[in-house]
Amino acid sequence: MTVQQAVQAYLEHLKSSGYSYNDRARKARILCRWFTPALALYHPAIPSTIAALSVSELPAAEETEQSSLFLKIFHNDSVSVTYLNLAVFFEAHPEILDSATSILQCLAGRLAVKHISERVGKQVLGY
Repeated sequence: MTVQQAVQAYLEHLKSSGYSYNDRARKARILCRWFTPALALYHPAIPSTIAALSVSELPAAEETEQSSLFLKIFHNDSVSVTYLNLAVFFEAHPEILDSATSILQCLAGRLAVKHISERVGKQVLGY
């Protein structure tokens, strides 16, 4: 099960449990705007995934000038620096974090839930 599938299953569970539309929408916003991008910041597989990614491989909705800028800067940096996670990269480049949010959501959504360690989970919740 991927993170995106887990989020959808959770939201469906909330709906079937009788949570109001507003409560479900609030929880969905938290998961999509904060949890999923934070997961991409700390998961150790994401930097190598981005290093191998080109703009043409992005889903059509993610192919923007901002996404291209993020990939260009990351690729240029990764020639001389190996990032263990993206949180370290964004400490060096905080100005492009907003540009990368949609890519981070997309990549984190594809992660298998079983590959999220307790350590990464704690880092995400601490974010």
